Amino acid sequence: MELVRRSWIDDVYERRLLPAGRAAQRADGDDVEASAVVAACESIGDAVRTEIARLEPAIDRAGLSASLSPAGDGGDQIHAMVAEVADFDEASRLASMLGAESYRPWQRWSGGALESFRRSTDTITVARTDQRTDVLNITWPSASKLDRIPSVVRPNEADWSFVSLPRPLWWLYFLIRPLRLIGERTGLVQPAPGHLGPFLATPSSLIDPLLDFAAVTADDVVVDLGCGDGRLVVEAARRRGCRARGVETDAELVESARAAASTAGLAGLVAIEHGDAAGVSLDDVTVVFVFLPADVAAELLPTIVGRLSPGARVIAHEQHRLPVSIDPEHSAVLVSDDAVTVAHRWIA
Repeated sequence: MELVRRSWIDDVYERRLLPAGRAAQRADGDDVEASAVVAACESIGDAVRTEIARLEPAIDRAGLSASLSPAGDGGDQIHAMVAEVADFDEASRLASMLGAESYRPWQRWSGGALESFRRSTDTITVARTDQRTDVLNITWPSASKLDRIPSVVRPNEADWSFVSLPRPLWWLYFLIRPLRLIGERTGLVQPAPGHLGPFLATPSSLIDPLLDFAAVTADDVVVDLGCGDGRLVVEAARRRGCRARGVETDAELVESARAAASTAGLAGLVAIEHGDAAGVSLDDVTVVFVFLPADVAAELLPTIVGRLSPGARVIAHEQHRLPVSIDPEHSAVLVSDDAVTVAHRWIA
C-alpha cells in the first residue's frame, strides 16, 4: 500500500511511525492509512519478539550469556535486535554460534584487520534472510581509550580492505587511514567503494508495492543493482512478465539468485550477473531498482539516472534519508503486512 500523506515520510525517518499512526487513529478511527501503519509496525514488533524468544534457548544451550532486546528507537519499524555481551571474545563466540541459526556475519576480517576491528569498534553485526532480513547487532562495553581517537585516523572497513596486515602490525592501520584519505583527495589512490554491509533483502511482502510504485509492465526491462538472492527480479518476471536482470558482487548470492530463477522456470526471462553495479550496461533498461545503504545509493544514483534513456525509472528505497544531489520525481511510504519503507522514483 502506498501512503498518500507525505508526513509519514518524516515519521519513518525520525523513527516515530508507530506513535504517529496511533495518534492518527485516535483522531480518526476510520483512517485507513493510520490503520495500515499501526498494523505493519505491530506485526514487525511481534516478529522481532518471536525471533528473540526463538534464539534465547539456543544461546543458553550453547553456554553463552547475552541479553537480547528489540532495537532502540524505531525498533517497531525494522526487523532488528540487539544482543549485549561482556566483551569482544563473547561477541565472537555468539556470532559463530548463530551460524547454526542461519545468521551470516557482516564483518569477516582476519589478521591485523581483525585485531584493529576488535580495538576500534564495539559491535559485530549478523543477519539472517528468509522472507525478510533479521539483523542482530552484538555489542559489548568498550573500555578502550581508542574510542576517543578522532575519526580521521580511526580505521574502518575501507582501510581494512585497502591492505592486509599481519596481526602484530594492526596499529599501522592508524597510519594507513590518513595516508589513504590523502591519496584519494590527490587522485593517487582510487576512492574506496561504499561498504555494502550485510545482505538486507527486500521483504517479500513489499515486492508488489514496489513493482506498482515503479509501474512495471511486461514491456519493461528491469535491473536490480545489488540483487542479493534475486527475489525482486524473479518476482518481477513472474508477476509482470517482464525481462529482468540482477547484478550482485557476492558470488554465493549470485548462485542463490540463479538457482531461484531456474527453480521458478524463469531462466529465459531472468539473468543474474556477477559484477559491480557501476559497470553494468543500462542500454535497454527501463526500470532500475537500487536497495543499497543510503551513502552507496546516493553515490550511484546521479550516474544511473544520467545513463538511462528518456522515460526510464529509477527506484530506491530505504528507511534512512538519501543524501542525493538530484530530487526524486515522487516519494512515498510503502507499507505491507509486516514491512515499511520509503520509496523514491526518478525519471530519466
